[in-house]
Amino acid sequence: MYYALHTASGEPSSDLAGYLEAMGVRDRFGTLYGPDLVNAAKASPRYYARVFSHAGLRPEEALVVDDGEQVLEWAASLGARTVLCRPNPPTSARHYHVTSLARFSELLAGIDLEG
Repeated sequence: MYYALHTASGEPSSDLAGYLEAMGVRDRFGTLYGPDLVNAAKASPRYYARVFSHAGLRPEEALVVDDGEQVLEWAASLGARTVLCRPNPPTSARHYHVTSLARFSELLAGIDLEG
């Protein structure tokens, strides 16, 4: 199965492009969402509402991965599924959890992304 991969960062999209190009993985990503692209700071649900709208997604179609639980709360409040990626588990049961991105494919195998 194919999944579109985008970034959603507090960094400007041009900075994101530079980071990903330097790592040699820019071609793996679609849109690099920074505040400059959606005209909203990554500081409230409005940021994700604009990202989802720009991407042509209903929030229910999105899976948001971040290391910040508050950020995930914003995405989840709109209806997105969320994954906290950090060693410590989330305080909220609404988020999936992986301790590192190396474990992400295991998590994906157990999530019904179609329903």
